[in-house]
Amino acid sequence: MLEEIRPLQRPDYEDDPSAGMALTNQHEQHTAHLQELERRANVDALTGLLKREAFEERMNELLQRFRGRRLGDSLERVSFLLIDVDRFKSVNDTHGHPVGDKVLRLVADAIKRHVRRDSDLTARWAGDEFAVCFENAGGEAIKQAEEIRQEVESAEIILSNGDKIKVTVSIGVAETTGLRDVERLYKKADEALYDSKGRERNHVAVAGLLNEDS
Repeated sequence: MLEEIRPLQRPDYEDDPSAGMALTNQHEQHTAHLQELERRANVDALTGLLKREAFEERMNELLQRFRGRRLGDSLERVSFLLIDVDRFKSVNDTHGHPVGDKVLRLVADAIKRHVRRDSDLTARWAGDEFAVCFENAGGEAIKQAEEIRQEVESAEIILSNGDKIKVTVSIGVAETTGLRDVERLYKKADEALYDSKGRERNHVAVAGLLNEDS
């Protein structure tokens, strides 16, 4: 007995446009979910800044663009800021970690207001340390570092009992016009930060410009 041959049935969504739309929506939701997972993996939940690993990866990609560059190419200078909250341990010990978290958010918000969102990188580097990478900002990077310092210094945090506290930050700046990895810039910025701390804190110190031989 011959088996009856039936015509292939089209998927239901070909007859029902709403089913096709549902599949499209599911795909978009799945894509959005994956993007959100990636964002959470790369972004510090407390401050909204990049985590150190994601920052280093993106900054290294930026620095690699120095390979084969020619005079007059658009990428002229990379500026690296290392920002440290002064006497942060004392804040935590005296007022508790919730107040310490407010301090970190205050500093992060000040940083966000002084970067170009389309080209600059920001990160919570470690604990109470933050990092900023300015691409091709020239002297503007040092100016923004000083403005971040001033904004934090002028801000106040109101405690639950109505009391107010103030904090300051110290900032080290390193810059390069040559091929450099993040660790080399970090070392120079850390040295400048150490110098800033040695000047009674609440200060911006700038390392000498790195070139191919430094």
